[in-house]
Amino acid sequence: MNQYSKPESRAVTPLRDKVRSLVREELLQAAESVFSEEGLQTAKVESIATRAGVSVGTVYNYFADRKALVDAVMESRREELFRRLQQLDTETEGHLFVERLEASVGTILEYFHAQRPYFMLMLQAEGSPFLKQAVLAAQDPCHGPFGSIYTHLEKLSIQGIAEGRLRDEDPKLLTSFLFGVCKGMALTLLADPTADVRDRKPVILRFFLHGAGPTLATPLR
Repeated sequence: MNQYSKPESRAVTPLRDKVRSLVREELLQAAESVFSEEGLQTAKVESIATRAGVSVGTVYNYFADRKALVDAVMESRREELFRRLQQLDTETEGHLFVERLEASVGTILEYFHAQRPYFMLMLQAEGSPFLKQAVLAAQDPCHGPFGSIYTHLEKLSIQGIAEGRLRDEDPKLLTSFLFGVCKGMALTLLADPTADVRDRKPVILRFFLHGAGPTLATPLR
């Protein structure tokens, strides 16, 4: 036996794994772009292969079927957002609610700005009949594609109530209002490639903390 055969084998395996990882990531990026442009339900694997510069057979070497590819794209980007929000939690731990709110809204808008194709995918997935049925059955938006954002903002709302900066309302309701505004702002700007949703951070914070109208003379009932 060649005395160098084992070290050579050990060297080849990590290189092969690295190549597979790079190809897989390239396929995920191509799939994300094609899905966002053509739609989750109508995009073709052939289009994804062309975008990635590989054969259709190569795509199926990495993903069993089209659904597996969709799931992989969503999971990969969800994990990225989850890690970013976890890091934000750690960095702002012990800070006051308003400071954490500003940082959170800024991070969410930054992510939407940098990940426009994935934001489009999230919107499509959120509106799919299958997912809507699943979320409605659980009665919890944290199970949806924006789940990590809902979980993060809900914890933030609980802190805001505890500090007296938010009314003592259902934290889930407050979270829905806040994220609804963030998502709505991002959605209205998607059609304009020159728009920057990050510029909307001040108005979102002002709307959430103080409402859309002038100071009320009498409280609403």
